[in-house]
Amino acid sequence: MLELAEYSQPELQRDLHDGVLELALLYDYQLDADLEYIEVRTLYPHVLMAEDHRFAKDETVSLTALANEPMILFDVPPSRENWERMMSTIGIEPMLGHRTHNFELTRCLVGRGLGYAVLFQHPTVDLTYEGRRVVARPIEENVPPIQLVLAYPSRTSLTARAHAFADFAIAALAGHPTHRE
Repeated sequence: MLELAEYSQPELQRDLHDGVLELALLYDYQLDADLEYIEVRTLYPHVLMAEDHRFAKDETVSLTALANEPMILFDVPPSRENWERMMSTIGIEPMLGHRTHNFELTRCLVGRGLGYAVLFQHPTVDLTYEGRRVVARPIEENVPPIQLVLAYPSRTSLTARAHAFADFAIAALAGHPTHRE
């Protein structure tokens, strides 16, 4: 039987160490050193905007050009840390409009035109739960990508079930957009 759990990356890593989980789908940023991992795919951050945003029709969007507009921060570890690292790389301090702990609330606030968001996750649909259209655009500046990995404790060997799930996850995620393909 396959059981799934969904919570923050620090909690997932804790449960890997405690033997509660066999595998966890995580970002490789701030990954505990005693975890082994299988690379699933490279993710590139993108800007999410309401469909009527002034940059929505552009091929790429500059975070520097957006710095004085409100940003909706998906404030869940390691998303916040990834965002801070990205802004430090570019050398800007965006104006924070809202902080959320919910991915879809982030998209809904963007869809309502309350700001833009910088995200790594890229749903295949461009409608929020409210039915408002949002657009995702690659970031113009050179910002670091992140690896999506399946992590497991280095002291353990993967079971046949874990290997099967890893194969499934890699195949299932292979066709999703990354914005640099």
